[in-house]
Amino acid sequence: MKAKEWEQIKNSTDVELKAKLETLRRRRAELEFNNKTTKLKNPLEIRAVRRMMARIKTLLRPTASPLASPTAPVAGENLKRGNR
Repeated sequence: MKAKEWEQIKNSTDVELKAKLETLRRRRAELEFNNKTTKLKNPLEIRAVRRMMARIKTLLRPTASPLASPTAPVAGENLKRGNR
């Protein structure tokens, strides 16, 4: 991925990111179908699309840490002596 492309994606709004994600979902389904039925020219394109989807999902994730929530379980809570 080129740095300019990544900067453009990072600066996109949530609406634009969701639209891009939907486009990538369709592209991935199309590539996987074509890969099953015929030989793709570049099968690594499936990987690139999957990774781009993951990057966009990461950007769409809320910025608040789930560990900061009061309902989050305490680390090692199940490892108390009586719970073995």
